[in-house]
Parts: sequence; structure tokens; C-alpha cells
Amino acid sequence: MMKQKKFYKKLNWIFYSIIIGVFLDKKKKILGLIISSIIFGIWHVIFGWGPLKAVNMFFVGLVFGGIYLKYGFKGSILCHYANNFMSLIGLGLLF
Repeated sequence: MMKQKKFYKKLNWIFYSIIIGVFLDKKKKILGLIISSIIFGIWHVIFGWGPLKAVNMFFVGLVFGGIYLKYGFKGSILCHYANNFMSLIGLGLLF
């Protein structure tokens, strides 16, 4: 479980810090936000969520990316964890 958390943290760092960061340097943060959100959506399809989930995750990626731009990596990762936690509660897997 600990290895999975480290991998997940690195993956989020790739989406937010590297992809958006490259475009921030070039002053094209909106383009970076869109590209990272597309990859974020595709990534959820790769892990078996299905093509419709990609559309949903694209918009979630825009939100998380916007949070990254305003509050940094810790803010975006906190929101991502909170979102996952609420999903588990909604599915009845917790509590």
C-alpha cells in the first residue's frame, strides 16, 4: 500500500508540476492546464475506468490544475485526496 501511495504522489507531481510547469515557463498556463487535464482523463481510462470517465476526469483535471496554479502542489493533492475519499464514502466502501 505504501508503494502505491508513493507512485500516486509521483504521478500527481508529473501532472501538475512538470506538465503545467513547462507551460508556465512559456507563459501559456491555459494550454498547459488543458494538456495536463487531457492526460489526466486518459490516465483514468488506462486504469480501467472507461472512456466516459475520461470526459469527467478532464473537467476534474481542470479544477485540480486551477487549484495547483493558485495554491501549489500541496493544495491540488489535498483536493485530489479529498475527492477520492468522498467517492469512497459515496460508494459505501467507508463508514
